[in-house]
Amino acid sequence: MNSPLLLARHRSRGLSLIELMVSLTIGLAVLGGVLAMLTNSMRANAQTVSAIRLNQEMRAAMDLLVRDVRRAGYRKGSSATIGSGLSVENTVRILDNGGRIEFQYDADDDGVLSAATESYGFRLVGGALQYTRNALDTTPDWQPLTDPNVTTITALSFCYWPSLSTQCLTQVPPDAKVTLTGTTQASVYAVRITMSSQIRNDATSSRRLTETIRVRNDRFDK
Repeated sequence: MNSPLLLARHRSRGLSLIELMVSLTIGLAVLGGVLAMLTNSMRANAQTVSAIRLNQEMRAAMDLLVRDVRRAGYRKGSSATIGSGLSVENTVRILDNGGRIEFQYDADDDGVLSAATESYGFRLVGGALQYTRNALDTTPDWQPLTDPNVTTITALSFCYWPSLSTQCLTQVPPDAKVTLTGTTQASVYAVRITMSSQIRNDATSSRRLTETIRVRNDRFDK
């Protein structure tokens, strides 16, 4: 019969080396799984934040473009001064094979369009959306509206999109003209803007946004 001392020693015996190694292996496997889940969760959260930020940046830039282009051609009293040629001067000009847009509107409501302060433009340079308020001046002052070190705009294009046309054009097509009375015609068309961008150095975050703007101040010809 075993003595009480031997039984106590048997009950207090520690883990063997094999049992310890098995326990450590199971513990490491569980820890590795937890760390992997945590890493994946953090990566997914970072991607979600980047996508939200990219969408906000694109939406803000596009909204600015839409609001400004929609005002193209406005001039106080222009409807009452229709003469030969254009009554609403140079409503929208799409240049550089669709890469730049220029337009004018009467911002100070004085009935006069100034090339120095009321000729506007947007373009893409170095991954940044640029804007100017003197596009028709001899030395336009282009200013960046977005930061390419945060959000890189990879593509920006403009084109005319008349309701009677099936393709995007950089010249106002003949079928955009609608006869009003006699020989007076209006160029009725929209402008389509397409913008692509991504988080800097992250091509997987690329997004594309398209807007079609009805230019309300139609261009008149007599």
